[in-house]
Amino acid sequence: MGNKTNEVVIPFTLKLLDSSRGHAIQTWNFNDCSRVTIGRAAENDISLADPQVSRVHVELVLRDGHWSVVSLGRNGTVLDGAMVSDEILHDHAVFQLGPNGPSFQFSTTSESVSSLQTLNEIDPIALDFLMVDEGQLEEDVKNIADTEVFRELQERARKMKDK
Repeated sequence: MGNKTNEVVIPFTLKLLDSSRGHAIQTWNFNDCSRVTIGRAAENDISLADPQVSRVHVELVLRDGHWSVVSLGRNGTVLDGAMVSDEILHDHAVFQLGPNGPSFQFSTTSESVSSLQTLNEIDPIALDFLMVDEGQLEEDVKNIADTEVFRELQERARKMKDK
């Protein structure tokens, strides 16, 4: 996690929010740092595989007893509905990585988080989109298998296998 300084550290929590319902889907607690980076690159404190997110998209920095969000990403950062470049974060502030990227809620209030807390907050109905429609799947497979291109690929695969 971020660099340590001589400044008094202010612990905080970040919650990755579900874009449709606003529920926390993942939570991170930061207790002993003065800088946290969020982006696509694995070297970040929080790494997200999202095309809207830059390699290093934002940096949260502790300055003069306040946490600030510093926008570094090409798509910008939205804080409470407005694009920002460097702003102080208030408790329960919501910032978004780009206008269509993931959102986080920042909180300096101490929260004890069990490893299952964020999973317990998810409404099972919200996961219905993950269900496979078997009828649609069968129809899609049949439509693909009936194409000339698919038959040609099968024939090429057979020829390669026979070599």
